[in-house]
Amino acid sequence: MNPKRLITILGPTSSGKSNMAIELANLLKSSAIVNCDSRQIYKDLNLGTGKVQGSWQKHCNQNLFIFQNQPHYLIDYIDPNQPYSLTKYLNDFYTLTQSLSAQNIILVGGTGLYADAIINNYQIPNLTIEQQKEFQSIKTNLNQLSLQELQKIFQKRTKLKLNDSDFKNPRRLVNHILQSDPKFTKVQVIPIPQFSSKQVFAIDILKEELHLRINKRLNQRLYEGLISEVKTLNLASSRLQELGLEYKLIDDYLHQKISPKNLLSQMLTKNFQYAKKQITWLNKRDLVWIKNTQDILDNLSSFD
Repeated sequence: MNPKRLITILGPTSSGKSNMAIELANLLKSSAIVNCDSRQIYKDLNLGTGKVQGSWQKHCNQNLFIFQNQPHYLIDYIDPNQPYSLTKYLNDFYTLTQSLSAQNIILVGGTGLYADAIINNYQIPNLTIEQQKEFQSIKTNLNQLSLQELQKIFQKRTKLKLNDSDFKNPRRLVNHILQSDPKFTKVQVIPIPQFSSKQVFAIDILKEELHLRINKRLNQRLYEGLISEVKTLNLASSRLQELGLEYKLIDDYLHQKISPKNLLSQMLTKNFQYAKKQITWLNKRDLVWIKNTQDILDNLSSFD
């Protein structure tokens, strides 16, 4: 068993996840902050992703991304022109955790899929690009089926017996069906580290306060030069559209699809919608809602 403990901090955009992770790392001995935001892994995507304002420095004979004296991992290291996926992230996460000596891995970010895969030990095949496309196509088709249809496929394909909860969960059924597909069964799955314990927390924040924070944050990003950041990236319009949210909207603005008058209001609307979607996703997870760092410490002490 891996002696490391996994502490995951989730929450909607602008809820204060990064600051809470730093506070926690300062309070706990032997901690490492690991990013699980799918856009903050990219270099130069700073203002648009809300990336902490760190820099690459020599630290303990390594070149690490440092912010407020705390190393941050799996952040600011991929060319934004390069596509990145859950598969690559899990491989990078596994390699990283095997090299870290820290006993507390603080996983923080807004990409629920990345965190979910680690927390719930997703068994994901380590596929080639061609296999990934086929895998995703089959998964998309399965996701369109009813629970009853998925149950029939599962029973026909495998003799595995599931508990009642899994058998009535469409998402888990899809995963089990994919794992039993002969096209992928011989492919080695991506290893997920086994931790001594896993605690998952989400920041509980009032809707009104969250909206105020999002408003303040977006105004600040525009003031600090978000439009200039997008221009400096020199990314193709199609790539900016893929990166979503602020990058998509700024691209639309630069192509005169959004007027200067409406840019901020559209950014606010899209971020409010995104935050609502994140909260809905979090409400379906097995986690502990917390208000502050002390709440995390209090919960951790009950596991010690």
